[in-house]
Amino acid sequence: MTPKEVLIQLADLRETYRKQSFSFNKEQKIQFEKLRKLRYERVKYMNDNGLVYRGGTKKEVASK
Repeated sequence: MTPKEVLIQLADLRETYRKQSFSFNKEQKIQFEKLRKLRYERVKYMNDNGLVYRGGTKKEVASK
């Protein structure tokens, strides 16, 4: 499953969650947790490999 598909399915499940009075049935909860785990793994991979911009961090510049 591509990262794009994971995000789309998560968005669909969140919309369903709102339409169902803020509750998931058992199958939806299992699916949501599976997709959330895939997303967390992807974000961790990107962070670990330096593929994410970390704003606000400054490298020390050697003064002259």
